[in-house]
Amino acid sequence: MYIPKNSQFNPAGTSTTSDKPAQKKKLYSIAIAFGVLAITLIAGIMISKAESESELAIKIVPNDLEQLWKWSDEVLVEGAGTAEWTLRWDFTTTSKTALKELTASLFQEENGDIPNKLITNEGKTVRGEVERLGGLLSIHAPDETEQSNQLFVLLESSNATRTLQQLLSSAALIGDELIKVTSHANTSMKVHGFARSQEVVKEMERLSLGRVVEEYKDKGTWSVTLDSSSLLSSQPLGSDRYANLQVAAHEHTERKMTELTMGIPLITGDFASTKDEP
Repeated sequence: MYIPKNSQFNPAGTSTTSDKPAQKKKLYSIAIAFGVLAITLIAGIMISKAESESELAIKIVPNDLEQLWKWSDEVLVEGAGTAEWTLRWDFTTTSKTALKELTASLFQEENGDIPNKLITNEGKTVRGEVERLGGLLSIHAPDETEQSNQLFVLLESSNATRTLQQLLSSAALIGDELIKVTSHANTSMKVHGFARSQEVVKEMERLSLGRVVEEYKDKGTWSVTLDSSSLLSSQPLGSDRYANLQVAAHEHTERKMTELTMGIPLITGDFASTKDEP
């Protein structure tokens, strides 16, 4: 008996077979849609994370500098305004002209004058006093590869007296120029002076509400590394340990005083004077 292919008695007829390519096409479309959605979500998360990191980077310097200034004002003999301050930015850039660009933009006074500068290390180090920044500025390019350059910028505040706002303003000016050559920079800061008390290390633990992560004592030097919730900086130390404040006190035998150095997130360079930076 002949049964037409499109008959209800032939469910496996031509009409069902012809629907298979359409079903496959529909499944492919759904899979592609889900793929696009997944990619969009991942991209959104990455952008959000990048924006969060960027916002945090912008907030770190003023927040942490203000905290360190406040603590220094309480524990140093002559307060924070007459202490030695050093700000440092470490960064990697793909720009081959970053050193030249930063030298041109940062070594310039408000009236347009170009301050005297010393160029050493085969042109990889530029150093000079910049009045508008309130101190000795130096730019270093120690490592260079075909893909990228590693640089760091130092500002050593040399004014006899300064205010927190002046220091924040200098940091902001440098930060604005760094943005033009790199997307990210690791910032650190250091203050050096003489403490009012021999118990300044313990006093800083109390003021910073810091948890001691590491401690070192030897020959008149007492150093503690802390993790303070008051600061935004964070430095991994390994074994799931993090720190953001280092306090080092040293007994100055000639002056019979306690010499104090504090760094965020850690102390860079010498425990003593900031003038010994590379």
